[in-house]
This record gives sequence, structure tokens and C-alpha cells, in this order.
Amino acid sequence: MRSSKQGRLTWIVLLGLWGCGSEPEAEASAPDPRQDALPAAIVGEAGPLRGESVGYFSDDPAAQGYLSVPAGEGPFPAVILIHEWNGLVDRIRETADALADEGYVALAADLYSGRTGTNRDENIALMSGVQSNPEGNHRQPERRRGIPPGA
Repeated sequence: MRSSKQGRLTWIVLLGLWGCGSEPEAEASAPDPRQDALPAAIVGEAGPLRGESVGYFSDDPAAQGYLSVPAGEGPFPAVILIHEWNGLVDRIRETADALADEGYVALAADLYSGRTGTNRDENIALMSGVQSNPEGNHRQPERRRGIPPGA
């Protein structure tokens, strides 16, 4: 019985040593520096815009989203981008284009009916206007507060 246990133990040790053999390991490939890089749209280095403006409220033609569609045959998965507090700016459009490059249909919504802010006070005014009437902001432009259209 003892030799049976010793035999099994010998096999376990031998298998363990064999698994730890000194075979050369595969060379580790150098990490791809693009994996850690920020997308060009985020750092302001994107190319020209490729999508198109699309309206989605017949009673508010100033509300123009941005639609970017991948090349090739669909169907494609889709994402909706909601802009930051300063509105639908080119960086968001460029991000939609970058997502289309990855195979997604990307719609960047416009919550401010074409208006954008350039500083903290303007951005707060834009947000306040939407927050004051979240259900019908696009239907009642006369009730919007903040920056007037075209400003």
C-alpha cells in the first residue's frame, strides 16, 4: 500500500516538474500604443465630418441631430449620443463619426435646438431652458429660457 502511495506521489511530482519545464516561452509582443491613445475626436484631431444633419421634430426645425452611418451593408448596431452641457458641437459629431468607423449607426441628439454655449453661464442657461420644460421643450420654443436661437 505504501509503494502505491509513493508511486502516485512520484507521478504527481513528475507531472508537476514536467509542467514547469524550461521550454522557451513565446516572445511577448510589444503593446500597441494605439490601444492606450485617446480617440482623435476627443483630442481634437479628427478629420472632416462625414455624417449628416437630420431633423426629428417637424414643429422645431432648428433641432438638428447628427447621423453617422458605417460604410457597407447593414444591419448595424446603433447608439445615441447625448451631448455635453454646451450643446451639439463638432467634437460630438466627430465622436459619432468615430463610432461609425467602428461599425455603429450613431445619432448625436440635439437637446438645445441648434444652440451651443461657449462659457459656463451660457451652458447653465441652455441646461436651465431644457430642464424647465423637459417634456415639451421642442414643442414650445417661446417657453425656452436662456440663449436665443442664433446666439
